[in-house]
Parts: sequence; structure tokens; C-alpha cells
Amino acid sequence: MNYLLTVFGKCENQDDFIKTLSQDVIAMCDSGNVKYYYGPESALITFKSSESLESMSEFLNSIYGESDLVYILLPYETDKLSFKMDSEISKHLFNSKINDKKQSVNEEFDSLVQSLLGKELHHTTESKCKPEKELSLDEILDKINDKGISSLTKKELSLLNNYSNK
Repeated sequence: MNYLLTVFGKCENQDDFIKTLSQDVIAMCDSGNVKYYYGPESALITFKSSESLESMSEFLNSIYGESDLVYILLPYETDKLSFKMDSEISKHLFNSKINDKKQSVNEEFDSLVQSLLGKELHHTTESKCKPEKELSLDEILDKINDKGISSLTKKELSLLNNYSNK
């Protein structure tokens, strides 16, 4: 069975903590193949085990039950999983291109909505979106100088056009 372990916890040395956690999980794995992706306060760990969810839960509780660590352990099937993450990370964790398929669906949906509303859609990973600052003519020209005119967004091109009409 495939398992996804989501861990929330902050340690002084996150690298060592994740390595220790992975070694603990390996004890319950069939193949010893544990994959992880982590940041300063969380980690995603995927692995395979023939152990039941109940056995896996008991094992993790015996090790981490008294700690401040928060975790969620879920069995998963690759074709019944939905998420949003970088495609390289999804390939690493799940050995699949789920995210690529999802991205394709998102792009098709965005295109449909854009054609219906006549608006460009923007996706963000931040929970609180900051309003976009309107660039000055100098900032737009600097961007063109640094990255080329093709790097401008539609809004920036529109601003450039407005500046040129003044």
C-alpha cells in the first residue's frame, strides 16, 4: 500500500530531523524506499508498506505520541490523488506525472474561463494576495533592458502603451 505522511514540526536542525523520521519510517517499509520533500516546518513523505494503516498508526504513535509533532498518515492511490505542487516534486514523491495532467486541465479551464469572461486569470500560492504595484515607465524599460520585451505581462505592455500615448 502507498502511504503519504504529512508532518508538521519545527526543529533546530530540520535536515537531521527529516533523516531520522525517514529512517524510522523505513523500518515499516517493504522496499526501504522512502521519498521526502520538506521545508522549515513541514514535510511530505511517501513510501510503500504491506502493513495496515492501523499498524502504521500504532508504530508512529509509539515513537512520536508524546512529542509535539503533528502528522497525518494516509494511504493513497496515485490515480485517486489531487494536489497542486511543482511537477518535479510530484515526480519525485509519486513517480508520476499527476501534476502535469492536472496542470493541463487547469490550463484548459483557465482558457475557457478567460474566453467567457474576457479576463486573464492569475494563480497564486500565497494565501494573502498583495495588490500589484503599477510599474513606472523606468521600471518597465529596465525590465525590457534586462529580460527583453517578451518578458512583459499584458498589463505591463498596456502600461507601456499608455505611457507612449502620453
